[in-house]
Amino acid sequence: MSTRAVIARVSGNEGEFKGVYSHWDGYPTNLGKRLWKIVHDEYHADLAEALRFLIVAHTAGWSVAG
Repeated sequence: MSTRAVIARVSGNEGEFKGVYSHWDGYPTNLGKRLWKIVHDEYHADLAEALRFLIVAHTAGWSVAG
């Protein structure tokens, strides 16, 4: 069973966001942990670059298990 989620950021206007769909394990204990690791380990806490990778470069979203 999958727990769907959205990886998103605010877009600049109140109440608006830009994000992508994530199909698998959207719980904070899984997806949250993985996002933290990506931001800190792969992008050395450069949130802007990590968001470009997670959202802008993958506009179709994330639907691969694992």
